[in-house]
Amino acid sequence: MNRIVRLKKCFLKNRASGFSYIEAVVSLLIISLIGVLLSSVYSISIKSISKMRIKINDSVEHLRVDDELRDFISCVDYPFWVKEYKVDSSENSITVEYFKGIEGTETKEFKNIEITECDFLRNEQKEPFGLYVKYKLKEQEYETKVLFSSFPFGAVKF
Repeated sequence: MNRIVRLKKCFLKNRASGFSYIEAVVSLLIISLIGVLLSSVYSISIKSISKMRIKINDSVEHLRVDDELRDFISCVDYPFWVKEYKVDSSENSITVEYFKGIEGTETKEFKNIEITECDFLRNEQKEPFGLYVKYKLKEQEYETKVLFSSFPFGAVKF
């Protein structure tokens, strides 16, 4: 047992304290590899966060336009005696009759959209009970179907 202890002491006395050159180079190599991996993960995550932020902003803009359309169209209130229904649309506006039940026309302009199609939703008796609007927002096509605030009796089946 004493012999083993003496050999250990002798071996440790001959060895200098600290790291050898190869150990230092290997440890720096490992640290640099970890740094490269972390920086690439950081870069990829920043890019994906930026893409998601753009998608979220586009979705919020779409919801805003859809909400404006629904608020405007749902205020159309045709009296039951009206048999002539009119709706006009241009590139970024819609003109309807009987807005809030008042005879006459009301026009709503929408920002940043291009209305490509606007037509009545009709029941089996061909009476309108809402509007179908197809529009482009930032080169993306969307469509919305909105009911009027009043519609002919039996126009919609639940």
